[in-house]
Amino acid sequence: MSLEQYTQEFPFGLKTLRDTLVEIPQAEWTYVQRLRGLTEVPAWEERPFARFYKTDFAPLDAAFPAQVEETTRTLHEIHHRAQAMAMLRQLGVPAQDLDYSFLMYDRTPPR
Repeated sequence: MSLEQYTQEFPFGLKTLRDTLVEIPQAEWTYVQRLRGLTEVPAWEERPFARFYKTDFAPLDAAFPAQVEETTRTLHEIHHRAQAMAMLRQLGVPAQDLDYSFLMYDRTPPR
């Protein structure tokens, strides 16, 4: 894939394939840290995968397997969450907030 394709903008999601693919290990790293009890997680731009928002695919591709292994050791069933959300949406249920990032924060109901 060319750098042009990797950084082509789309009208949805995180806009580019690069930003979307970097977001996956970046978010997984954050989840793993929080699940392990780290309460002070570095700022987004200081996290391990932030540098890949500015590179081509090869450096991310080389770094990704270590995070996949780390995430697998920590989380085992995360992909089922996305499958369930897709199934619920096809059944007409507005399932928007099954992503772990939404579930790890305390929620305050609107008044």
